Amino acid sequence: MVRKFKFNPGNKVEVSNDRGGGIYCSWSTATIVRVHRQWINHNWVPPITNHKELKRQRRENRISELPDCLLLHILSFLEARDAVRTCILSKRWKDLCKRLTTLTYTPSLFTSSYYGYDWYAKCPKSLHLPALRTLHLKFFNFVATHDHCAEPFSNCHVLNTLVISGCSLIEDAQVLCISNQTLSNLTISYVSADQFSLSTPNLSSFTIKGSSLFHQPLASTCNLSFLQQVTFTGMDGYFTIGEASIFLRWLQVFANVKILKVGSAVLETIHNEFRLNPISKKAQPPRFVRLELFIVYKHFTDEEETLASKQEIMEVVEHLLQNTTSMPRVDII
Repeated sequence: MVRKFKFNPGNKVEVSNDRGGGIYCSWSTATIVRVHRQWINHNWVPPITNHKELKRQRRENRISELPDCLLLHILSFLEARDAVRTCILSKRWKDLCKRLTTLTYTPSLFTSSYYGYDWYAKCPKSLHLPALRTLHLKFFNFVATHDHCAEPFSNCHVLNTLVISGCSLIEDAQVLCISNQTLSNLTISYVSADQFSLSTPNLSSFTIKGSSLFHQPLASTCNLSFLQQVTFTGMDGYFTIGEASIFLRWLQVFANVKILKVGSAVLETIHNEFRLNPISKKAQPPRFVRLELFIVYKHFTDEEETLASKQEIMEVVEHLLQNTTSMPRVDII
């Protein structure tokens, strides 16, 4: 409700409503002054005369007042370069990025004007990242630390998830050794190495992609007793003779797995090798002691394009499971 104050002769003040125009009350001038002073005492905010205080309020950054855990969560969505840049904002942000547990790098940060291996960034021999929990590396070269073995992850003491994609070994490095006591999730995608070695006692999930991977043997220094799931995918179905036996040796390393997922192209390759080289069928498959589910991914969406029939794929599955303690469920999806 909007009201008008009208001063009349005789020290009287008339108070009226804009809409109705009627007089509600008549006060003396002394009364209205007293009421006005009371209103000021309760509601009036003095203007800011201190210029420093005014500038401070104008520069007020409320995001800096958020707790560290929330700011770190926000920074985790940024690329590593942008996250580090925040350290110049203020003293509040100076050391915050050092506590990030997830770093995201893109290959565009490390490219050069040359093509080929020189275009790849060289990864340090050993990564000293004691607070890092998640690491994705794409298009990096690894160099040997000792005995032709590249072992870059052993000093990441709380690392939980590692994804390596499109990486290679250079110089005298021959074996990519993934050694980490806390690593739980590992993905290797199109990585070139003469051999892979695992020293990951707490590994729970392992995913491998790329047809060239089965050119290289795999070894493990532990029995991977906590392994829950292994996935083989991204194969093209065209392998040379002998690679199927390498795949069987990979499966030996993962004998403790509970869920095994294999692309149909891998099974087609094994079927073709059994057909062209019958002696290869004498190689003993692993003895899965905890396997509960075997999942086959169809390589093609159109069943008519599948190189091997469903029956032939199932024959390979039965061969792989012949030494299993108890027959798991088999799903073809």
